[in-house]
Amino acid sequence: MRKILLFMITALFLNAACADPVPPRLMRNLKGHHVMRVSLQKGTLKLITTHAVVSRDIYEKVISEGACSVLVANPEKGWEKARIDRIEVLSQDERQGYAFIDARNTCLELGRIKDESQRKAYFTKQTWICAMEICDDPKPDTGAKDKK
Repeated sequence: MRKILLFMITALFLNAACADPVPPRLMRNLKGHHVMRVSLQKGTLKLITTHAVVSRDIYEKVISEGACSVLVANPEKGWEKARIDRIEVLSQDERQGYAFIDARNTCLELGRIKDESQRKAYFTKQTWICAMEICDDPKPDTGAKDKK
């Protein structure tokens, strides 16, 4: 039993050691968006929310007002030098949510779009659906899968 416990603790510390630091401005900006845990690993910013189910509206608000707005406001300092390729907004049990792909470029482009219908269309184009720890492009013609 002790060996199993020791192994689990070691695995937790090794996983935490592999995580990249989340830029402080980004962390501050995520407060108030029902985000209870934040991690950045291998270019994926994972935002675990307090919601049992992440709706499309919640996802879009967390992305546009929480994660992207700090970058749009200051492209040089908003995310500092952090490599963020994808932003996942997930439910509290991490079993459901959405992924925002090509995050840095997509956030900057989103900041330039003022028309609400164009913003919705752009979100749809740049969003993958996450379920049961797999994020997948919902557009059937691409067939792209990205296992976490």
